[in-house]
Amino acid sequence: LGKTVICSQDYPGFIVNRILMPMINEAFYALYTGVATKEDIDTGMKLGTNHPMGPLELADFIGLDICLSILKVLHDGLGD
Repeated sequence: LGKTVICSQDYPGFIVNRILMPMINEAFYALYTGVATKEDIDTGMKLGTNHPMGPLELADFIGLDICLSILKVLHDGLGD
């Protein structure tokens, strides 16, 4: 299948979601507070982190309902 296995301790949200979702959430907060436009946030993050998609574009790809569900799991499990 060409997959790579990674392991983590038993914590809420898995490794990637625990790191990715706060970044996506912060991108939405920056948009909400008028820090930058959607295009500038996504372009800045693509250029600055070499990601193929910006965080807002990625959230749309994942699905905003799924992002919200994951954030609720993280909040319930971590209280943060």
